[in-house]
Amino acid sequence: MANQGIQKESLVETKEATTAKQSATAQANEAPENGIKGLKHWRQDMLAGLVVALVSVPLSLGIALASGAPAVCGLTSEIIAGLVFPFLGGAYVTVSGPAAGLAPVLFAAITALGEGDMQKGYHLVVGVIMLVGIVQIVLTKLNAARFCQVLPLSAVHGMLAAIGFLIIGKQIPNLIGHQYKAHEFFAVLAATPGELAHMTPSVFFISCLCLTLLFVLTKFKRGFLGAVPPQLIVVLIGLSLGQLFHLDEKYLVKVPSNPFAYGFVFPDLGALFADPKLIPTVILMVVALTLVDGTESLATMQA
Repeated sequence: MANQGIQKESLVETKEATTAKQSATAQANEAPENGIKGLKHWRQDMLAGLVVALVSVPLSLGIALASGAPAVCGLTSEIIAGLVFPFLGGAYVTVSGPAAGLAPVLFAAITALGEGDMQKGYHLVVGVIMLVGIVQIVLTKLNAARFCQVLPLSAVHGMLAAIGFLIIGKQIPNLIGHQYKAHEFFAVLAATPGELAHMTPSVFFISCLCLTLLFVLTKFKRGFLGAVPPQLIVVLIGLSLGQLFHLDEKYLVKVPSNPFAYGFVFPDLGALFADPKLIPTVILMVVALTLVDGTESLATMQA
């Protein structure tokens, strides 16, 4: 009788384990959904969303700064992308937010439109971004994404590699703690040996340490270091060292106390088209942003 009881309990446990496994398999194979319907797994999504937010906040701030825009714009862009985009369609293989690949193009647009005045250029480039959005909606309705198959992979890889080099070049002045007069990639590289004499040692030490940790921590697959995203650990270490070294405010990211009051800038289309000399630049920037953004997004989804 005792053996029969044990066998019955074993059968029950086996059935429960099989049911749980089938449920997990069905959930894994379940097609994701957008909007309210997609919130049925909100418990898992809460943890995933928290991890993504902690990693993407410093990343979004960095992308905004690399683009020549105020840092707070990285936060507002991330909030809009995270809250609004899923209800408009969403994407199952990407995380919505500011794109690093657009930073060099946006920086060039802000510099060209503002004629050296980054604040003015940013206000004008917001209108360009709105026009890019309209063009992308039209291209989507025309099912233009099918033409991405025509693009050679070498062209896409070359474009993404060039964007990566441009981002690296823009970050070299921040790495050593001294801003350059040069802004172009090769000009920055040429000026770097002479600018090293003006570096800020504490900033350079923190930069090199965080950069090294970012590569080293990715090798840990188990334990605490394997469970926590390396980017989050590096950000926390950078924050701690910044306070320890009492870094000057000019080396810190500046975010207004009320991001919603200063982070939303509406397009100034009147000023954008008031100067006829800017119209060719506006057209060029709309085409460039549309192509770079569309190509990068489609290449990411294919990957």
